[in-house]
Amino acid sequence: PDENLIPEMELNKYSPKSLPLGDATNEAKKEVEKTKKELEKLKAFILKKYPFTQSISILPPQSAKDFVEEEVGEKNKELPEEKFEKLTKKMHLFMVVPEEKFKEIPKIRKTIVEQIDRDKKDIWIHLKTPVDIWEMGFDSKFELISAIAVSFPLYDKGILTALRVAEIHKSLVLQKFERYVVSYVIAGSIVRGDVTKTSDVDAFVII
Repeated sequence: PDENLIPEMELNKYSPKSLPLGDATNEAKKEVEKTKKELEKLKAFILKKYPFTQSISILPPQSAKDFVEEEVGEKNKELPEEKFEKLTKKMHLFMVVPEEKFKEIPKIRKTIVEQIDRDKKDIWIHLKTPVDIWEMGFDSKFELISAIAVSFPLYDKGILTALRVAEIHKSLVLQKFERYVVSYVIAGSIVRGDVTKTSDVDAFVII
């Protein structure tokens, strides 16, 4: 019998994409070095204004297209190709705030964008809560979570570290046991929203 035929499993759905963790981080580091002072200034502005911020990071350049499609595509399906390409070439910052600040996100984003415009920087800010990240998982948008996990941290209270640990572990599990794995799931403090830099990462694998 074909070893790949395992009952109740759609194996193609769970085939992992290779995640060049080092490459993604190195590209982000180069971007940081180019605009280090400006990014530090922006980070200081954000943390002073919004001390509840959970993380700020630079998304890997190769993932920009996916995030633009996620954030802009559904709202404006007629977005001109030229404008779409221009958006993908920006530096993309990913910022996480607590779920209880969800209703304030439009106001927070507006304030940060105004600061970015004052500094004349070509930066796009993605402002999300942890629940938004988990929703990406429920929607099978695993490549977005992977990109967040390998993003270059400018500030992190623990959520980015936990996601990175989970991403590396998931990749190792799938390399060895991919044909048996139905789902890789994270739980515990990272999902509850009280993760810290010293928190462990609770994970379980469904086979």
